[in-house]
This record gives sequence, C-alpha cells and structure tokens, in this order.
Amino acid sequence: MYIIDAIQEAIVEIYKSEQIQVLSGMDAKFILPNEKQVLAWNSEVISGVYKYQRAKNIELNPNNFQFQKNLDNLLFNSDEVAYFTANTFLYKDKISNPLDDEQRYYDEKEGKWITYYPHFPNLASKRYSMYVAAAFEKIYNYWDRIGDLLWATYFQNDLKEFAVDFNRVIDNISNKYPEYSQLESFQWLLNFKQNDYKNLNEVRKNIVHYSSIDIEFKWKHLGQFVNADGIHQNVLSEKDEILKIITERKEYYNILKKEIDNTIEGFIKVHELIEEITKIKLAEI
Repeated sequence: MYIIDAIQEAIVEIYKSEQIQVLSGMDAKFILPNEKQVLAWNSEVISGVYKYQRAKNIELNPNNFQFQKNLDNLLFNSDEVAYFTANTFLYKDKISNPLDDEQRYYDEKEGKWITYYPHFPNLASKRYSMYVAAAFEKIYNYWDRIGDLLWATYFQNDLKEFAVDFNRVIDNISNKYPEYSQLESFQWLLNFKQNDYKNLNEVRKNIVHYSSIDIEFKWKHLGQFVNADGIHQNVLSEKDEILKIITERKEYYNILKKEIDNTIEGFIKVHELIEEITKIKLAEI
C-alpha cells in the first residue's frame, strides 16, 4: 500500500498545481462552478422530467433508463479523465527527445559532416503515450454518457437505444426541435460537438483504429519533409522539424486539460438544457 499511497499523493499534488478538476470536486463536496450541487441538481432535473410525465400521463422511459447509474458513471469517468491526464503531466517533460542525442557522421559523397537526431524512446515516452490514449478514450466515454442522459429524458422515441451517442442526440434535437435548438445551453453543446468533440474524436479514432501516439511519433521522426529548397529531406536530420513533432506530442496534455474543463461545463449545459425543455413542456400543458 505504501507505493500506491505515494503514487496517489503525487497525483493529488499534480491536481492542485495544474488545477485539474473533477465533477465531485477535489474536496468531494460536488459543487460545480455555477454553485450547483451535482447530486442534488441532477436529482432535481430528473424529477422535473418525471413531473412532466405524470402531468401528461405518458411513458417517457420505455427503455427503463437508469438515471442514477448514468450519474455514477459520469462521476467515475470524470475521475478517470483527471487521473490519466495527471499522469500525462507526470511523464511529459521526461519523454525522450531526439535533440538531446545529437550525432554526426561524415558523408563522403556530399563531402561534409551531417548532423542527425536519433530517437531512443525511454520508459516515460511509452507511459506518456499510454496515458494520453487512455484519457482520450475516457473523455469519449464521458460524452457518450452525456448523450445517453439527454436522450433518456425526452427523446427515447426518436432514436433506438443501440444507436444513441452524443453526436446523434445533438443532431436529432437540431433537426427535429427548433424550439429547443435555439436555447443557449443547446447552442453550447452544438458548438462543442462541431469543434472540440470532433477534433478529440479524430484523435481517439486514430489511436483506437490505426496507430498509437508512440508509434506515430516514431514514424514521423523517420519520415521526410520538403525543405525550403523544395527538396525532400529526412526529418531526423532537421532540428526545426524534430522540435515541431516534439511540441506536437507534448501538446496532447494541454488539449486534455482543456477538455477536462469542457466535461465540467458540458455537465452544466446538459442539465440546464433539460431544465429549460421541461419548463417549455410544462408551460404548454
């Protein structure tokens, strides 16, 4: 347990220094930036949905969606994203850098010394890539469950359960419900879906279906680029190109930090949207 506790203490220090947040709050008080209490607010919002259901004497939950289980999963996902992101911070400044291993050889054909920067991947490089991949996966899981929550309130008749994901739920509202799609809370979710979510999902799909971040770096390092003279040149022999792919690799941490903020804001926006839809529906009775 000593090692486990020591690792956890290091992660908690990163949470503090990097201001990484989770839905439950680092103080476990479940207070959101809008000062709402996560557990109480979620219960209140879902109670509103059932209030409308009783008022209309209709069945809104034919699939027996478990709202409390969904909340539990969102809270756990939030913890996972924070943990994996903190681990990327732990390793990112220790990953191997080809610029630190400059080497030279004499090219007799060219009649000059050639400088190149070989890549010797270390443990930190591999761990960083593993945690980045895990974090992107968990962010995708989180938004999938946000989509589940929104679908389960008023839109179960529009999409089959097996077809539900964040993209489809947002598209469904945008296409079928103009009275809701102009709400500020929905506009935030739509903008997120069209921009940040699209970009992070592209990264996730590439990792899951095509190539890991570690291997992508390896092959970029072994690749070529067109230099200022229009000549194809090996990346490993050009300092600026090496710096470019190293910077790109480390940027994943900053992307993840931004997406953590979006997960918190997204939780707020989806609850605001459900509240607003409920008010509109109740006003029509």
